[in-house]
Amino acid sequence: MSELKYWLWLSALSGVRPRIKTLLLNRYGGPREVYFAQRGEYMTLVGVEESECRALE
Repeated sequence: MSELKYWLWLSALSGVRPRIKTLLLNRYGGPREVYFAQRGEYMTLVGVEESECRALE
């Protein structure tokens, strides 16, 4: 996917709060890196709920 497609994926993702999307972007550096991160990595971030981890899969 192009970088734009990763941004669109993250923007359109339902079930993940905007604050968590910002947290993920700050942690991983960009939407592509968020897309390819492992579920276990998401769980290590403070404030990320199990339902949000499922939405990111």
